[in-house]
Amino acid sequence: MFLQNGNPVFDSGFTHNNVTYPPGWLAFATADERAELGISAVPEPPSPLHEWDGKAWSLDADSLALYLSDRRVSLLAAINRTAATALSQLSAAYPDGEVQSWAQQVREAESRAANVDAPAPLLSAIALARGVPVADLAARVLAKTQAYALASGAIIGKRQALEDAIGAIDLNAPDAAEQLEAITWGDA
Repeated sequence: MFLQNGNPVFDSGFTHNNVTYPPGWLAFATADERAELGISAVPEPPSPLHEWDGKAWSLDADSLALYLSDRRVSLLAAINRTAATALSQLSAAYPDGEVQSWAQQVREAESRAANVDAPAPLLSAIALARGVPVADLAARVLAKTQAYALASGAIIGKRQALEDAIGAIDLNAPDAAEQLEAITWGDA
């Protein structure tokens, strides 16, 4: 981002002292050439609420409170999206209809584990089509259920730990912004 006298200058062409500069000039000009026009390159503002104070982006107290509150909400949303993606990857290899049958498969497998003569119409049909014994299929279903529970539990627990960490930050603390920025999915 480029500023001239504290105001944004866009690299889409501009006029200064009756001289027209073409689009893209700022990107290719040297720092000295820009400085001759009173233009400086600065980092993008962290949010629309930030204002350039001549040295850095800053916020007044009201804007800071709003920014931190918004940042907390957006961080939670990003973590939830990451968790949702991770959870959906656990079942991505299966068609939706099969995933929808998992609860019934588990019920039937648990019933068969308790009583080998318990009815298991879905597992019986799957086992017949696959050419495997119903008891073997029921054992596989229970093993996959356990593996899914461990994997999904780890993802859910990680999401909840990050949510707890975000919620524990005192937004009035002087380093609240840094604390929020330090929380990432990879940290938990």
